[in-house]
Amino acid sequence: MDTANIALPYKKPWFREDVCSNIGVGFDDWYFDFEVGSSQGCKKVIRKWKVLDLCQKNEDGTNPVWTYDQVLVVMNSAAPTFANCAPVEWCHNGPGCVTHFQSLSITATDDCDPETKLRYRWQLDVDNNGTYDSFGTGSSLNPSLGWTIGTHRVVWEVEDGCGNKETCTQLVTIRDCKKPSPVCIELIAELMPSTCAIELWASDFLAANSSTDNCPGPYRYTFDAAGNQPNRIFTKDDLGRSPINIYMWDAAGNSDFCITTVTIQKNMPCTNDVSRFVLTGTVKTETNANVSDTKVSVMSGTNELAFSMTNTSGTFGFNEMDANNYEVVPKRDDNHRNGVSTADIIKIQRHILERKSLNSGYKMIAGDVNKSNTITAADLVELRKLVLFKIDRFGNNTSFRFVDKDYNLTTGNALTSSFPERVSLTNAMSGSVEADFVAVKIET
Repeated sequence: MDTANIALPYKKPWFREDVCSNIGVGFDDWYFDFEVGSSQGCKKVIRKWKVLDLCQKNEDGTNPVWTYDQVLVVMNSAAPTFANCAPVEWCHNGPGCVTHFQSLSITATDDCDPETKLRYRWQLDVDNNGTYDSFGTGSSLNPSLGWTIGTHRVVWEVEDGCGNKETCTQLVTIRDCKKPSPVCIELIAELMPSTCAIELWASDFLAANSSTDNCPGPYRYTFDAAGNQPNRIFTKDDLGRSPINIYMWDAAGNSDFCITTVTIQKNMPCTNDVSRFVLTGTVKTETNANVSDTKVSVMSGTNELAFSMTNTSGTFGFNEMDANNYEVVPKRDDNHRNGVSTADIIKIQRHILERKSLNSGYKMIAGDVNKSNTITAADLVELRKLVLFKIDRFGNNTSFRFVDKDYNLTTGNALTSSFPERVSLTNAMSGSVEADFVAVKIET
């Protein structure tokens, strides 16, 4: 026991020393605990003092010794302090949903007693409903029947050797963290003729009595990972067999998903049906050579709805679409110099001088280099600049122009501004629709 703050003369023995004295002082402490809460204090220390004078001798030659028993009574009113009473949350991952076994512990400190001398008691309010269900002593708590899923309240009390007490309330939450295990089935559904749609629920895709979870429901089922879409409207845009994710949610908010397929069929005409068609076509030259890398767009006014690039066979195609008033527009504008030579300059020059006229409408479109709907010396000048690498592209033309293959193109109508460079589609079309084009490379 530290008595540094005790005032004299109670702090240590007092004695008078003279020049012949050589005094030695020591003590032993005997500790005694009073009954907790005693008005006489909480601890008693008997300090047995011993004083030895080395300058004096007894008759037997030993040094005389003086002893005295000093009684110190400890009084303390400061309560212990809890070190860790914050709420705790534990995950239960099964098996089962009934009990979770885990020990809850607490510690406290005191200004007088060591932690081992402190006494703990606890009260447990299962489900935090205001009623204490069990009581015990000690600084750890592990219910014999385990913790149930939910939130519980523990009231801790700690007492030191002087009877000072402190309490704290700690919330313990046991959360179900185990994901459910959904089992999906494939589903085939028929569109309703009256609406050309069908409403399906995510729960429709779950196999009966096959999906499991460690805890009882209720369960929810959704089409989305956010858990907000329990049902979905399928329309003719969803026709065919498609993969789909189905999410299962338990009462604790845990979720997992299974992957299945949904097949949407339309075996009867719908009341609000519109025609649908599949568009395909080709892009080839006058001599039937395939033209690849041509972008073919389906336009509604100035809006491009979809596009397809021609392959090495010169073909393109689109997925099935609703019939409407569309325009199919091909475009290719690259490599202006490709295939152009001085021979092309000579052919145009002969045509202008009427020595040898171009003998097809497609050749005349190719010779109209500046897209003026005429073939003149200006076309020769621009073509010569391209051949001589003074320019890299035509100033007022693309590298290719296109003509609807069904149009009767002649040398007489080739240079009019009205020859069709696009194909028009109407809302009456259905089934398979073709749009074929003749590609014209400027100038070859």
